[in-house]
Amino acid sequence: CSSDLFARSSRILKVLWLMQQTTRVPCTESNLARLLVDDTRADVLDLETRLHATLEQLRAHNYVRQDAGSGQWRFLTPDEVTVEKIVSRIAGDLPAKDVRDRAAGLYSERLKALGSVLVGKSGTTFEYGVQLNGTPLKNDSAPVQLKVFFASLPTASRIRDEHAAYVEDSAVYWTVPVPDQLEERLRRVVAIERLRADAKFNEIRTAKTDVEADKLIEEANQIRSQATEDLRRALGQGILYWGGGSRTLNEAVSRDANVPARGLIE
Repeated sequence: CSSDLFARSSRILKVLWLMQQTTRVPCTESNLARLLVDDTRADVLDLETRLHATLEQLRAHNYVRQDAGSGQWRFLTPDEVTVEKIVSRIAGDLPAKDVRDRAAGLYSERLKALGSVLVGKSGTTFEYGVQLNGTPLKNDSAPVQLKVFFASLPTASRIRDEHAAYVEDSAVYWTVPVPDQLEERLRRVVAIERLRADAKFNEIRTAKTDVEADKLIEEANQIRSQATEDLRRALGQGILYWGGGSRTLNEAVSRDANVPARGLIE
């Protein structure tokens, strides 16, 4: 019956393995819960909640893994378990600063495309500086600066609370959102990148573990691709503050990379 549906983790693992044999059914918690139900009167939402707790326990023992990009779950083979333990250890040992720097690097790559805008009928080029979290990225000597901050930082909260007093400030402040689980996803990417240089991995290295390492490289590429797309959307959002006023951006204007810059000179 449904009350002891998750009493045997082996059942969950078997169904998850079967799901992986086809690409037609995504291995999400919702789909997995519905495939496990053996009573039409069952509360599926309650089952999903209990299933999540069980999957987390299985993940702690490296029986399963949740894809950082898609959120789908995967049953791990013995070789995958061996490699996954090493990746998890590398990820856990990474300094938080390394991960934050990687996230900032993704933002910096896109923000460096800013720094100038054409104005007036003559198309005069107006150059302005660009900063990210206090670090200059471009045109740091320009008289007008676009100062970008992650919305999750204390500085962003201070700007929101005090921007009305910035009437005489020539800078434009832009608080941008950080995509969900961005640092967690990048932590895994960095760990995968460092896998082949890891001493323990090279101690147990076989043709099979090399195959699993190659699969992880593909996963890392997918995570990077998804993170880049999420970041593109994030840079179409946020709030601009200048001259004591503010403006909320939305993704509809993200096609125009210089929307924040236009706020500098309007």
